[in-house]
Amino acid sequence: MVENEQEILDRAYDKGFEYERKYGYCSQTVLSAIQDIFGGIDDEVIQASHSLAGGGSLDGFI
Repeated sequence: MVENEQEILDRAYDKGFEYERKYGYCSQTVLSAIQDIFGGIDDEVIQASHSLAGGGSLDGFI
């Protein structure tokens, strides 16, 4: 079964939203959602993206 583009985007959005709510760090959650849906992103890339979080999730103002 081939999914249409909107279904794929909805799945990616839902997965990213779930990860953001659960773990924080938007840069990592976006990459993790893409990894889950499409593959092709190494875990090391996701770990390295931590520095892109900018501390926003660490200040408690979510």
